[in-house]
Amino acid sequence: MHHYRPIPTARVRAPSPIPSNLTTSQWLAALSLGATAFIMVTIELLPIGLLPTIAADIDVTHGAAGLLVTMSGVMAAVGAPTISVLAGRRDRKVVLMALSVQLAVSSLLAAAATSFFVLLVARFLPFSGRRPRPFRAGDECRLARRRASDEMGDTA
Repeated sequence: MHHYRPIPTARVRAPSPIPSNLTTSQWLAALSLGATAFIMVTIELLPIGLLPTIAADIDVTHGAAGLLVTMSGVMAAVGAPTISVLAGRRDRKVVLMALSVQLAVSSLLAAAATSFFVLLVARFLPFSGRRPRPFRAGDECRLARRRASDEMGDTA
C-alpha cells in the first residue's frame, strides 16, 4: 500500500471583497440603493403572476389586466432615456431620492386603487422615470474618468 503525503501549499489570505473602511453613511447608502432595486424589480415582476387575481378583484378581463404589465414596459422604454436627458448634470442623490419618492407614492396609490384606471395610473408612475443612465455601473466609471480628465485639463 502506498501512502501519499499531501503536497504542502502556502496559505494565502484572499483579499476581502468587502472594503472595511466604509463609513456608516456609505453602508446605509449602499443598502438603500439595494433595497430600492429589490423593490423596483418586485413591483415590476410580481403582478405577472397575479394577473388573474387582479383581473377578478377589479372586475376586468385578463387581457385588460395584462395592460398593467404592458404599460410598465412601454413607460420604462420611454422613461429611461427621457429622465436621463432631463436629469442632466443634476445631483444624482437628489434625482434618486425623487424617483424613490415617486415609487413610494405610486405603490401607495396602487394599494388604495379601487378602479382599473387608478391602478393603471399607479403602475404608470414608477416606470415613467425608470433607471436613469447615470445610475448604471458602467456609466459611473466613464463619468469618473471624464471628471478626472476635466480636472486635469485634458480634452480627450
